[in-house]
Amino acid sequence: MKEITGKLAAFLVRMLGKLPLGIIYPLGTVVGYLLWLTGSRGSKVSVINVRLCYPKLDSVAQSELARQSMIETGKTSLEIVAAWSQPFSTFKKKIVSIEGEHLFLNSIGRGNGLILVSSHLGNFEVLIQYISQFCNPTILYRPNKMAALDKYMLRQRSRYGAILVPTNSTGIAAFGDALRNQGVIAMAADPEPRLERGSFVPFFNVPALTGHYIIDLLRDTNADILGIHIARDPDYRFHVYIDEFPETIHSQDMVAALTAMNQVIETRVRGHPTQYQWGYKRFKRRPNGEKLYT
Repeated sequence: MKEITGKLAAFLVRMLGKLPLGIIYPLGTVVGYLLWLTGSRGSKVSVINVRLCYPKLDSVAQSELARQSMIETGKTSLEIVAAWSQPFSTFKKKIVSIEGEHLFLNSIGRGNGLILVSSHLGNFEVLIQYISQFCNPTILYRPNKMAALDKYMLRQRSRYGAILVPTNSTGIAAFGDALRNQGVIAMAADPEPRLERGSFVPFFNVPALTGHYIIDLLRDTNADILGIHIARDPDYRFHVYIDEFPETIHSQDMVAALTAMNQVIETRVRGHPTQYQWGYKRFKRRPNGEKLYT
């Protein structure tokens, strides 16, 4: 039964992803709006996170930002499925600006290895395809429990040369190996780690448990490090942002290094706040043990 369910899910995802973007975006809008109207877990988490990160907004503005975030999340969710099913050319022609691309290309040319740091902003799948034009990046992925769907996702996500490794000790080791072989890795910096593997540093002036792993990799290798994000404009065109980090990211003080990393991510989120996935429990663990989410 589980095998049949997985095959059916893979079929539905494949068919949904083949829909034209002119249908994907309105459909995603409906999905996001329904998630908001039904008081989904994501919408409730979004309200809490927005209140924490934008305390100067009044309650009406906070609620509106959370609502818009859920709608954009709905769009992005279906856009991700489309990115799996449709050729990169569909999205490449919509990339109208790439800020800091020379930083990326120069780093690849130096051959020191490169850590690309992203976050829950925008469509990471389109970003992977953009990066894969120039190299074969190593990416962490969480295997799906349905084997058929996992096989489909893995095949589609790696078709342009990305190397996907699971989120376990094998995958973590592959990241280090890639950098030591002058390769490129890409990962989000904002998933919460285990308490013992992170430190609380500011994100929107809120203490956020932030993982040590990226900084550890940076210290253990001679790799370069850049921030990379992608966002849509109102006309559904894409803008890629590639950023240098402050020099303090190389500090031996872990808190100072992590703070520098979060600063760059925060700047990009502030530029496109509705496209950040506020429905993710970014502040699940608190310094005082308080429970923010129920």
